[in-house]
Amino acid sequence: MLLFGTPYNRFFLTYVAMFGLALWSIVAVLVQTHVPALARQVTGRFPAHGIAIYAWTVAALNAVVWLRAIVPTISADNPGAFLIGSGFSTHPVYVQDLAIWITVTIVAAAWLWRSNPWGYLITTSILALWVIEALGIATDQWFGSQADPSTDFASATMTPAFLAWAVLGLVPLGLALRPLRRHARRSTEGVS
Repeated sequence: MLLFGTPYNRFFLTYVAMFGLALWSIVAVLVQTHVPALARQVTGRFPAHGIAIYAWTVAALNAVVWLRAIVPTISADNPGAFLIGSGFSTHPVYVQDLAIWITVTIVAAAWLWRSNPWGYLITTSILALWVIEALGIATDQWFGSQADPSTDFASATMTPAFLAWAVLGLVPLGLALRPLRRHARRSTEGVS
């Protein structure tokens, strides 16, 4: 988002480095994680169906919010009128979320539902992403509204909502990570 949606500024190369690091981190996790072994570590009471339902719910709500903004404008005389003043010719968040994150979440949650090991890895990663993203959006909304109180693109009133979502998101993330913590603790105790 910072790379594609922010006007060019002195932090451009920092944004490029952050984007590159994020992409290579994803590649490293996918290449270096032995997914079947990870799935074997997830034992005990793992609420796969509950976490899948939570992931689908967040994905669906996110899609509804974006589509409510997009669909009515498609047949308008000036479809991009809602972007006036944003500096965008298209909205990178809509593209990113609808083309990547929402679809990946739907598929990963389906895999989790079916006990596919990839479902656990990807869904748990997405849960962590959502907590971090909620904190980022809360921060963005706060600073954006302070920098320009008249803007329609940021509102300090959204900060508490996204902070609440971050806290709420810790619950399914904790439930997803709990079996791994137990396994790590047992492994450590067996070594000593």
